[in-house]
Amino acid sequence: MTSPPRSSTRLWFVLGLVFAAALAAGAFLFVTKKDDSPPPPRDRGPATPTPAAKIGMDTPLGETDVRVDIARLISEFLADENAANERYINKTIEVSGVMAAVDRSDPEIVTVVVAKQLGSKEVPCACQGKKALEQAAAGRAEGQPVTVRGKFVGQVMMKMVLLNCEIVR
Repeated sequence: MTSPPRSSTRLWFVLGLVFAAALAAGAFLFVTKKDDSPPPPRDRGPATPTPAAKIGMDTPLGETDVRVDIARLISEFLADENAANERYINKTIEVSGVMAAVDRSDPEIVTVVVAKQLGSKEVPCACQGKKALEQAAAGRAEGQPVTVRGKFVGQVMMKMVLLNCEIVR
């Protein structure tokens, strides 16, 4: 009996090695290591303090706790959201700026949008109220200076939100 040519023996040997390496790699990929340690904590972004009390459209405003310009409010939130939440959440604040829009899409609630300037791309303040707010906003035009007073609930969907609002001046 004659032996196969040396080149075909090498070919089969190399193919066998490649096949064995592929099997080993496949087995390695499907082997799972049992790890009883808890998963690492996920970064969920800045922590928002839990409101001490539920704020609604009927929450009495009481005395004004803080008066702030919208530009300062925005810069405080951009600098340190947790500190800004600590300072403003659940408080009655007056926000001064420019009336950027009046949203009447909800039949129960009107929203006066206060911004740094008309057409500003920065975070606005959505000041929500009932019919009295709508009546007060009716006499004003977009772009006019405005000061709105309400209970601060925090930053929601890229807007700072005040509830139970009224226009001060």
